[in-house]
Amino acid sequence: MKKLTLAVSTAILLSGCAAGISDSEPVEKRADLKQVCVDERKTGLNYTSKEIVEFISTSLAKKNISTVVYQTNKESCKYLLKYNFRGKKELIIRGKMTLTELQTTSTRLGEVSYKYRGDEREIAQQVGLKGQIDKMVSELFQNY
Repeated sequence: MKKLTLAVSTAILLSGCAAGISDSEPVEKRADLKQVCVDERKTGLNYTSKEIVEFISTSLAKKNISTVVYQTNKESCKYLLKYNFRGKKELIIRGKMTLTELQTTSTRLGEVSYKYRGDEREIAQQVGLKGQIDKMVSELFQNY
């Protein structure tokens, strides 16, 4: 019984120290998903919202998905990508990206959460903010 308790405790502790993507619900492949509107938002990072959108656009371009800024093209948006990043000045500590389909009601198509802890700290310091965003986009759009 003690061995079982020790094994379960160790598993819980190690999963708490897991790195990077903490929760993932990838977007399923859709033939019409060729363009995504990005909701430009301020963050507490040392990057402007335009720079963040540019990093996201570059990552999505690798998946053959183009981007436009939501605030300027609201009428033409079918898919909306929202992000929420909190962190240190240069790196995301906690982040979330959500893709929704805009119809009469919004339908969530996928979501990914990121946490900077464990082994991810060293990796994030090497790849920087752009690498963190690449990781989140790759996970969210893994079917593309």
